[in-house]
Amino acid sequence: MAMKRFLVYICTITLALVLAKPAFAMKRDSLFVRVPVKTGATIEKDTTGHHTRLLVNHLIAPKSELQIGATALYGSVSSEDSDFYLVLDDMDFSGTFFRITPFVGYTYKDNRSVGLRFGYTGGKGSLDAATLDLLNDGLSFGGELGMNIKYWGFKAEAYHRSYVGLDNNGRVGIFYDLVLGYGLTKAIVGSALSDYSLKNQARLSFNPGIVVYPLNNVSVFVSISLADLTYNNVRIYENAARIGTRNNWDARLKFNLTDIDFGITLHL
Repeated sequence: MAMKRFLVYICTITLALVLAKPAFAMKRDSLFVRVPVKTGATIEKDTTGHHTRLLVNHLIAPKSELQIGATALYGSVSSEDSDFYLVLDDMDFSGTFFRITPFVGYTYKDNRSVGLRFGYTGGKGSLDAATLDLLNDGLSFGGELGMNIKYWGFKAEAYHRSYVGLDNNGRVGIFYDLVLGYGLTKAIVGSALSDYSLKNQARLSFNPGIVVYPLNNVSVFVSISLADLTYNNVRIYENAARIGTRNNWDARLKFNLTDIDFGITLHL
C-alpha cells in the first residue's frame, strides 16, 4: 500500500507541474535553465493527412547527452501478495527482496536514447505451511512445510528509450523502454547447498515510466514492467547432480508492484 500511495503522490505532483500557472512557469524558466536554448523546445511533428491527433513533444533529453545512473528496489512479500491464492489455501509465506541496476545510456537523437544496464538481485523467505486445493472435493494436499528459500541472480540488458517532454522548461516527461535482456538466477530451497535450481531467462519487455528533473543535470524516475515475453530454461539439481530440466515460453501483461524501479540519472 505504501508503494501505491507513493505512485499516487508522484502522479499528483507531475500533474500539478504540467498544469501550473504561466506566472509560475515563467518564474521557473528564469531561475532554472537545464540545457541552455534547446531545453523545452518543441519537436516538430507531421500532422498532415489522417494523423490529426497530437501530443506536443517538448525537448527533455537533447542529442549527444551521456546518461549514467542506477535503479534500486527493496521490499517484502507475504501470502497476501501471492499469485497462487486460487489453488493454495492456508499459505503462510513471507520474505524480502532487493534489486540494484546501474546503467549507462547515450541520446543518439533528441528525446531518444540507447543504453546498457547490469543488475543484481537477491532475496530470501520462508514457506511454513500451504494446502494445495484443486477445486475438487477430495483433491487437496498440504501441511506444515518449514521451507527456507534463498535466491540471487544477475542480468544484462540493452534498452531503447523514447521520451515525451510535457512542459516548456524541460523538467517533466514520460518515457517508455523497449528492453532485451538475459538473466541467470540461482535458488536454494532448504538448508542443503547441493540442492538448488538454475534459471536462464531471455526477456523482451515494455517498461513505461515518468521522469522529473529536480536539478539541471540530475533526474529521478519511476518505471514499471507492464508486458514481457520470456524464454525460460530451468535446471534442477539434487546433491549437485542434475535431475530435471524444464523449458517454456511465457507472455504476460501485468501490473506487479515488485516490477517497479526507482532510479536516479546524472546527465553529462
